[in-house]
Amino acid sequence: MIGLLLGSLAVSGVGQIFDIDALSHLAALTAGCGVVVLAVQKGPAQQNVLIASSALLFALPIPGQLNDLLTPLLQESDARIVEFTLHALGLEAARQGNRVFTETAVIAIEQSCNGLMLLWPIMISAYIGYWLSKYSVGRKLQIIFSLGLFAITANLLRLLGISLAYIMFDEATADTAHSILGYGVMIGLGALPLIMLDDELRNKTFNNDITKNRIHRTRDIAGPAIYAAMLSLVFAMAPLKPVIKTDQGLPLPIAYDGWVSEPLDISAEELRILAAEALAKRRYVSMNMPDYEAVLLVAVYNDRESAGSHSAVRCFQALGWSTILSTTRRFDQIAANVSEYVFQRLNFRQHVYETIIPLSARPNAVARIQLVLPENLPHAESETLLHRFSSMVREVAI
Repeated sequence: MIGLLLGSLAVSGVGQIFDIDALSHLAALTAGCGVVVLAVQKGPAQQNVLIASSALLFALPIPGQLNDLLTPLLQESDARIVEFTLHALGLEAARQGNRVFTETAVIAIEQSCNGLMLLWPIMISAYIGYWLSKYSVGRKLQIIFSLGLFAITANLLRLLGISLAYIMFDEATADTAHSILGYGVMIGLGALPLIMLDDELRNKTFNNDITKNRIHRTRDIAGPAIYAAMLSLVFAMAPLKPVIKTDQGLPLPIAYDGWVSEPLDISAEELRILAAEALAKRRYVSMNMPDYEAVLLVAVYNDRESAGSHSAVRCFQALGWSTILSTTRRFDQIAANVSEYVFQRLNFRQHVYETIIPLSARPNAVARIQLVLPENLPHAESETLLHRFSSMVREVAI
């Protein structure tokens, strides 16, 4: 029967890898039939199979109302603890909701980071393992509940490690650390209760003292061996983010002049319309006023002629926005003509400034800047911000 279950798992894996739904469904049906056969057979294995099968209750989704209550509460609590820890380490940090802004990175505590996803692996394995043990029912529940709290604590430590990775390293390295810590903690929490099981459960089927001693020696090396195997698996599974070549990407700084930023996705329409040699899009947030943000899109061209045929109007109209204001005026601080637009879609508006500036790092090359600023911002302040970001772009190494 074990061979049947392992074979079903292998077939399911093949179906997932090659996206063959028929194999995945067939493997699930085969494994389910095997479990049912074991469950109805009389014998010592029947109780164990029923307990293992009942663990599938943990696969049921959390009720919507409970999820809506816990998710924002855990996200904001995690963000507060990250902010407090960074302050304790002497690092500048400002929290806004579930996001923590530092001098070098924006750390967003997303829904998948709130700890609930890490709670289930440890709960399932703790339930299966300790319910088969010789402990009393009260002791079993106490251990399982304690391990649940341990999972929440472990998730906080994982978030702190990820936060420090994004502060200390470049985005590609930090993304790899994010994946390693995520997979590692999840696998580790799933295996931990099974490694911690009591001696009576481990040895209850062995009567010979020599056999028991061998089991004890095996157990002593089982923990380190399992964690070493998990670590190897984690490194193999962690998706490495490819480094963007300098002739394809534009390395805008994460932090600049009191602003911190996070990368934004660039739509296929923007890529097609802009047809730039290098391109970057980031959301910058003021450290002094976390509610104050600007979106910067920079497209680099070999010469001004190449940049002249593209504009914010084409990009925003392709994305479904309507132009309700379009004007051009001189901004003395950057010594350039600036196009000012207001775009609207449904009840939302975007206030956009666009200009073309030369790049210091490369002769003849220019950058087209699109800066989205808050509405009703005074012109003097808008001009100052455009000057700041233009100065930053001018010095970027291409």
